[in-house]
Amino acid sequence: MPRPQRPVDPADGAVQEFAVALRELRARAGGPTYRSLAERTGLSVSTLADAAGGRRLPTFAVAVAYAVACGGDEHEWAARWRTVAEGEATPDRAPYRGMAGFRGQDADLFFGREHLVAELAGRVREHPVTVVLGASGAGKSSLLAAGLAPALKSVRPVIVTPADSLPAKAKVLVVDQFEELFTQHGDAERDRYLDALLARRDTHVVLAVRADYYGRCAEHPGLAEALRANQVLVGPMSEDELRDALTRPAAAVGLSVERALVATVLQEARGRAGVLPLLSHAMLETWRRRRGTVLTLACFEAAGGIDGAVVRTAEDAYAALDPAQRELAPELLLRMLSIDESVTRRRVDLADVRSVDPGAGVVIDRLADARLVTVDGGTVELAHDAMLTAWPRLRSWIDDHRDAVRAHRKISEAARIWVESERDPSALASGGRLALMKAHTSVLSGVLRLSQVEKDFLRHSDAQAWQAARAARRRTVRQRVLVASSVVAVVVAALFAAVADEARTDADAARDTALSQRIAATVQSLRLTDPALAAQLAVVGYRTASTSDTRSTLLETSSDPVPARYLGAASTALAASPHGGPIAVSDATNGSVTLFTQSRHGLTRAGAITSMPAGIDRSVSSAPKVYALALSPNDELLAVGDSTSTVTLWDVSDPRHPARLGSVGGAGPVERVAIDPTGAELAVAGADRVKRWAVEDPRVPRELPSVRSPARVRSLEYSPLGGQLAFGTDRGTAHVWSLAGTPVELAALATRDRPAPMVSYAPDGQLLVRPENEDTVRLWDVSSAPPRPGKPLSGLGGVRITTAAFSPDGRHLVASGADSTVYVLDTGTWTVVRTLPHPDIVTRAVFTSNGGAIVTTATDGALRWWSLRDAVPTRAPAQIGDLHYSADGTRLAVFAEGEVALWDRGLPQLTRLAGAFSGAGDLSGDGQLLAAGTADGDVLLYDLTDPVHPRLVDSLGVVGRKVDAVAFDEDGTRLAAGGEDAAVRVWDLASREVSVFRTPSDAVLDLSWQHHGGHLAVASADDHVYLLDRTTTREVARLDAGSVHSAVFSPDGTLLASGGADGLLRLWDVSDAGAPHLVGPPATGPAGRVQELSFHPRGRMLAASVIDGTVWMWHIHDPAHPTVAAVLAASGSPLDSAVFRPAGDMLVAGGADRVVHSWHTEEEAVVESVCAGVGDPITRREWQNHLSGVPYDPPCR
Repeated sequence: MPRPQRPVDPADGAVQEFAVALRELRARAGGPTYRSLAERTGLSVSTLADAAGGRRLPTFAVAVAYAVACGGDEHEWAARWRTVAEGEATPDRAPYRGMAGFRGQDADLFFGREHLVAELAGRVREHPVTVVLGASGAGKSSLLAAGLAPALKSVRPVIVTPADSLPAKAKVLVVDQFEELFTQHGDAERDRYLDALLARRDTHVVLAVRADYYGRCAEHPGLAEALRANQVLVGPMSEDELRDALTRPAAAVGLSVERALVATVLQEARGRAGVLPLLSHAMLETWRRRRGTVLTLACFEAAGGIDGAVVRTAEDAYAALDPAQRELAPELLLRMLSIDESVTRRRVDLADVRSVDPGAGVVIDRLADARLVTVDGGTVELAHDAMLTAWPRLRSWIDDHRDAVRAHRKISEAARIWVESERDPSALASGGRLALMKAHTSVLSGVLRLSQVEKDFLRHSDAQAWQAARAARRRTVRQRVLVASSVVAVVVAALFAAVADEARTDADAARDTALSQRIAATVQSLRLTDPALAAQLAVVGYRTASTSDTRSTLLETSSDPVPARYLGAASTALAASPHGGPIAVSDATNGSVTLFTQSRHGLTRAGAITSMPAGIDRSVSSAPKVYALALSPNDELLAVGDSTSTVTLWDVSDPRHPARLGSVGGAGPVERVAIDPTGAELAVAGADRVKRWAVEDPRVPRELPSVRSPARVRSLEYSPLGGQLAFGTDRGTAHVWSLAGTPVELAALATRDRPAPMVSYAPDGQLLVRPENEDTVRLWDVSSAPPRPGKPLSGLGGVRITTAAFSPDGRHLVASGADSTVYVLDTGTWTVVRTLPHPDIVTRAVFTSNGGAIVTTATDGALRWWSLRDAVPTRAPAQIGDLHYSADGTRLAVFAEGEVALWDRGLPQLTRLAGAFSGAGDLSGDGQLLAAGTADGDVLLYDLTDPVHPRLVDSLGVVGRKVDAVAFDEDGTRLAAGGEDAAVRVWDLASREVSVFRTPSDAVLDLSWQHHGGHLAVASADDHVYLLDRTTTREVARLDAGSVHSAVFSPDGTLLASGGADGLLRLWDVSDAGAPHLVGPPATGPAGRVQELSFHPRGRMLAASVIDGTVWMWHIHDPAHPTVAAVLAASGSPLDSAVFRPAGDMLVAGGADRVVHSWHTEEEAVVESVCAGVGDPITRREWQNHLSGVPYDPPCR
């Protein structure tokens, strides 16, 4: 019999209370023995028993492992442990300050900046003003408080921020966070502060400012002089400095740092200027998790490492809040921000924040306990600017509510000035300023509430405005007697009416243009998180004012995968037909299930399942939660598993009218359900087993032998080949069972995952399991025992994979993780070929429509349907040199270094050719021949009669050096090629006769045949374009085209466009090839070299791929005056090729990033496409968030 634990009285202290809580948790879990808990956690029996012994607080890792093993929530228990740890105030002193930074009393723990402190102290002694510059997170505040101040202690430096009053006297005055002067003060207030600061004659002034505010400082003459005369840059620490900052504080309190931890930190932190607060926080969390006197790499990784510790702490604190507090948290944190050109934190009045909501004080205390905010006296602020980028949830809140934060700041700053002026009436708002502020309050609705001070400010402003209006009305009455004498003025005014109307029209246009530019900027920021919403706003911007900015923004949405979005409550389960049949999604708030049908453009809500089992209260609060859904292979049977241990079976053959068939019981709350490939068997996952049911007749299910599980089952799937079932458990194991006859376990695959490994079958029966590394998965051959592991598959850059599913043909895998992104991988190469961004964490992602679409759910409550049918190829194995369509637009050839790929519009990739290809090539107009240049000077000719199996028919090359340009003529009878040997060769493909033209000195960069004419244009690196006779290759004309890189004829052959390193576009009239001339001045625009030019098939537009990763498009209705149509951003990498599809409706580009980018080119077609597949329109709340002050008018109804 196990020995009973000694009694513990929770009244004895927080540690004892924590121990009792652990014991109660274990009891609620059924009282598992410590031996069984040891098996689950990997900890010893004595360690676990001691954790609940009440003599001392267990380490963080032990406490959380104990709680999770007993069914507790990891985030909740992490937060509870931190609360106790903070309250215990052990005699051990923390050697690190976290994000809060070092203070004067921490000088004995401040290491690594000794040389910089000495230099700075010397500069301060010698100069009246010293400016300390550095990136956010470089350690400026710590340098001043724990470095400079102790070094100058004999003169007692005074450290303030712009929010503080300047002291009357100080020999050395340090102003930290000086950028606050620009983010939190008006121009007049800022000028007064600077004048007073720089006028001090007996004070040495030190200003610490973020480097990105350097330009703002230089705008003030006095500051500009200080910047020129004396500035000190705080850059990244060297390795030796970083090592000292890491190890010497630990040594000062009697600890040491494991060498492996030091090496890891040096590797991860090298060269990162803003890494110090993240590192300090990670080391503080490592110290809290320590065992003994050594800070280890294991504890560091458990804390989350440099980039994960802040996220883990923040998410733990957020998860520990109750629902009402979680709803309040973003509002409180957003109040502590200032958004101007950039986002910065700002210090706010604590009493003001508390007045927003009765629960605000508790939330602030919880956030302060987690060191996410700093409470100092009567103010509160974010612990560090690093949080603005380190915590994705906060970043998402910021992106969603930028307009609201800006609007609120205008009101709060005005209210602050009013209070500081002792509520002087002259500081109240009036007139247009008051009207604007009242308009701002509509933007705040549902996001930020006004504090009591802010409400008082607006109320008093309203009252003052009413009194002023009343007085004005009285004056008006007195003046009415003078109206008759003003009749003549009316006549005069009429003369100016026409002028006024014209001015009003201009003003309206200017207003619309300004609004459209604001919308375009909003769209750019939303594209990376919520492309469906961004696309709708792009349509609004385009319809508001058709400018190059709004056209660019609209067309850019066509290059993004844009889903059809269907709004609802956060879902807990998703089931989607892989064949294009129904889709079912559950509602986490009321346990209902919504059924959708699919079409080419998206989904349609068809029916709903809302009925509850008999005897269940039908109120939302007590409705069963639907945890699992599964569709049968024939799309007619839907299994719905819920929190009452019940699985209900529904006939969904007509999704508009689902019919209840029967139900079965599970083993505890149903975690997962699955239906086998025959549709005859149902698996139900529960606490400790998987129950199986025969459902040939769903009205009368028949129970089959169940499968035991060592722990709660979290993932479940049948093999598509039949006869096999796999599941993952809370213990971190994946199990594979044979179901032929009596169930037999084939394998138990151990991982180190918590909570459970993800399992997913490939169509060929291989099993995908996520093992110990978060961004790695592994395929196992489980066709026989023992299973054989395949190669680990990684490549998502550290993203934790939480869900994955194969396409029906097995050629792609869709995976998602905690970074709010869905990745589509090519299973042939295991490379990412497409990413699908989401505004919040993705919970499920599966293929549907026979692999032609992906459906996803996320924690924002939206169901998204992503069509892949119109997708062009997205990635090549190396840099792309050329892109060419066949004349009918059905085939696209992608010429990359080392590979040529051929794609069909209606099919996936047709073929790949590997070899020493240079990236230059062309496709004949009829699509039957492909020519590709090589790096060693050859030109290979392929017959594409069978495009899946191209046949090499000739090797034409005698060049001997790299081929840079290849071009078929219009009818495919001649082929030209040129390259580094400065020669152009033209082959007659019927006779294979070749003629040669040699440029005087340099390489051939581009070739273009004249349509309906007899000439070939040759762009040479010698800054000329040569016009050659088609048959003789004799030079007809030579154009001085600047540093030319590309030259191309217009479709009618009358114009030639050239562009190059100077970024200028030149248009030449070549209707008389013997006397070409410029038709107008060169057009400007691109900021770098033009790599390639392409005319629209109808000649009305010209596109240029640019080295900075953009594509410029010009309207050339008047060739003498091209106008910018749009500028499309692809990437920051050079684009080497851009070409219109022959129909003119699409433009594709490619280059150094190896991606084939595509855009639709007709604005109205993009609008129609967006609205056809939009799903649910933009909501009123979203409209107010992004278009405050604009009447609600959804672009797609």
